[in-house]
Amino acid sequence: MNAVPRIRVSLLATPQSLMSTLSGLLEMLEICRHLMEEELFPFSVEVVARKPQLQVGLMGIPFAAHRTLREARDPDVVIVSSLMFEGDSWTPGRFPEEVRWLSAMYDRGTILCSTCSGALLLAEAGLLNGQETTSHWNLQRAFRELFPEVVLRLDRELVISKDERLIMSGAATAWYELALYLIARFGGPATARSLAKFMMVQWHAEGQTPYLPFDEPMGHGDRAVLESQHWLRDHWRDPNPVEGMIARSLLSPRNFARRFRKATGHAPLAYVQKLRIERAKQMIESTPHAIDEISAEVGYEDASFFRRIFKRTVGLKPADYRRRFSLQRSVAVA
Repeated sequence: MNAVPRIRVSLLATPQSLMSTLSGLLEMLEICRHLMEEELFPFSVEVVARKPQLQVGLMGIPFAAHRTLREARDPDVVIVSSLMFEGDSWTPGRFPEEVRWLSAMYDRGTILCSTCSGALLLAEAGLLNGQETTSHWNLQRAFRELFPEVVLRLDRELVISKDERLIMSGAATAWYELALYLIARFGGPATARSLAKFMMVQWHAEGQTPYLPFDEPMGHGDRAVLESQHWLRDHWRDPNPVEGMIARSLLSPRNFARRFRKATGHAPLAYVQKLRIERAKQMIESTPHAIDEISAEVGYEDASFFRRIFKRTVGLKPADYRRRFSLQRSVAVA
């Protein structure tokens, strides 16, 4: 049997790369090799870095790259590994050589991928302008401030550009979704399914939506809207909180709605609903209260309406969310 042409996959490592992502991708592809006939395995996998030796991750684990960036001029696929740094803000310019290399690889026709926060380097290279992407949900503010031309889709676990040359996976362990996609694309869906079963992993059909906290935009500079947001933090349970915000703002309802949407990106009522659902998520995670009780506690007397809003916002029914995220060992039946 003739061997298939190998797809050269280069994993880009930096001192801030997560060791778990690097090793996870390497091992998952190696396990795929063992599950297939050697002649049919479609990949040749390597780690590339600025220097041959580097210390990786929070613990500074010594790591040896297979090739340096100057030597690696022929990859078919590049995967930018997850980056770990403090907080939710990113400082551009940390890895200029890596960014230039990514841009050069894209120009030569290479498929570029990222896992989690690795998308920051693709964005820094200007490759995501006007493109949809996904990353870690904690970075939504960083993308909004630093890369406003990037269309961030944090509700999705995997984003693939129309020409299939840019592929980004979401937060943390979503790297295995990227690995399964690449295996299905180049090795066939049956191989990807076999590997998923062997590794006991599955695709997240609901994406990252259940994991996303509501990020309240406060840096917009509209004083009237900001004051209404602060007031709402103590009054989101009120029967008519939107009317309360309008009354305090001294603006007409139409003008207030226009300014509120411009400042926060949300209509006033949608903003209230997101605050309420965020509180409901916290209660579902941490208390044994029945879903109907939680519905009333967060301002919805109609529990069926609350369930519809929750499913539309979170991507899961309240009971399903509880089964996945509850901190209680025993919970009331919803």
